[in-house]
Amino acid sequence: SAYNPGLSIPVVLANVNCATTGLGDLQPKINVATIDLNGNMVWNHLYGGPDDYIAGWDMGASGKCIVPINVDGGSGFYLIGTANGGPAGTSGARPMAIRIRADGTIVDRHAFLYTDPSITPLGMASTDEIRPLGIEKIAFGGTTHLAVTGRYFAGSGTSKAFLWDFDDIDSTPYTVSFVQHTDSPELIGTGSTQHDAG
Repeated sequence: SAYNPGLSIPVVLANVNCATTGLGDLQPKINVATIDLNGNMVWNHLYGGPDDYIAGWDMGASGKCIVPINVDGGSGFYLIGTANGGPAGTSGARPMAIRIRADGTIVDRHAFLYTDPSITPLGMASTDEIRPLGIEKIAFGGTTHLAVTGRYFAGSGTSKAFLWDFDDIDSTPYTVSFVQHTDSPELIGTGSTQHDAG
């Protein structure tokens, strides 16, 4: 497995000795693997917020959903999750999206800060409690849209849901065109999911 393959500091994690480096336990990472039709693993990589594996070693990350896309003139994937740390030295937990090529190398990625146009309509001063959970690719009007759904904690034990629409993931993969969110005081009921028209 490589950590953040395609960035400037590649490393094969199997070659890192945790005991001699003094790094301690590796915290969870976003894990993506491809399997061929015979069930053989083609590649298996880990992704996290900080570029460098040493900086990212004890920073957790979690992948939530992945869809195939066209990228860099070929096939690839768009994945979304959350990560501690992130591009440009950002800190704290936040949603993060990554575009990768068919071989798993990173094309680009985006950490959603609380000032991001996708976050500000939610009225949150922090991204720590915002969790994207699903994505769906939709062809519409000659462009490929991406719908991202998720939940966030709005305080006082209240969960809410959100929808982000990215209206051209080929040209502007991280630019949101609209944000919708519910005002439901209780999104998840016992045995069922509840929401209002928002």
